[in-house]
Amino acid sequence: MASECSTRRNVVIRVLSDGEEEFDENVDPIWDVEEIEEYPDEGELWVVRKALSVTPAREENQRESNFHTRCTVEGKVCLVIVDSRSCTNALSSRMVEKLELLIEAHPYPYRLQWLNKESDVRVTQRARVPFYIGQSYRDEVFCHVIPMDACQLLLRRPWQFDRCVHHDEYRNTYSINVDEKNVTLLPLTTQPMIAP
Repeated sequence: MASECSTRRNVVIRVLSDGEEEFDENVDPIWDVEEIEEYPDEGELWVVRKALSVTPAREENQRESNFHTRCTVEGKVCLVIVDSRSCTNALSSRMVEKLELLIEAHPYPYRLQWLNKESDVRVTQRARVPFYIGQSYRDEVFCHVIPMDACQLLLRRPWQFDRCVHHDEYRNTYSINVDEKNVTLLPLTTQPMIAP
C-alpha cells in the first residue's frame, strides 16, 4: 500500500504568479508557514452596546460563548462576532448609516427569523464591507444589512467556508492562511493586559 511505502516524501506544489508550478520535495508543509497571532483592534468603540449584549466576565467556559473580537472599518473600531452555526454574514444597519457604506438591493430578498415566529426581519439590502483585524488580516465580505444591537459585523459560515478558516474550539481562536502566513485571530478575552 502507498501509505506503508518506506520511500514516502512530501511534495509541495506552488503556483507562481506567471502560472508556472514549482515543486519542493521533502518539505513539511505545516512548518513552511509563518505563524502570526492577531489581537482584537484597540480603540474606542464607535457605538455603545446595550448591557444585554456584553460578553460574560467568566473566561473559563469558552464552549458556551461565541468568538468576539474587534475590527476596523473605515477607520472606526467595531465589534465582531463569529458564529459558525449560522448561515448569513450580517452587517448592522446602524453601522451602514453612520459610516455611509454603499448598499445595494439584495438579489434574493428573504425573511430572517430571530428568536420566535412572531418577530422576523425582511432582508432587502446587502453591502460589501472592507475590514481589517490587526496588521496582518485584511478582508472584504458581502453582508446582509439588518438591524442588530449585539455587534456591528457578524461573520458566519459563508466567511469561514470561502476563506478556509479553521476554528480551534478549545482555544476559541480562528486561523486563516494569508499570503503563506498562518494568521490566528484571538478573542477579546485573551488580549494582554496593559500596565497603567
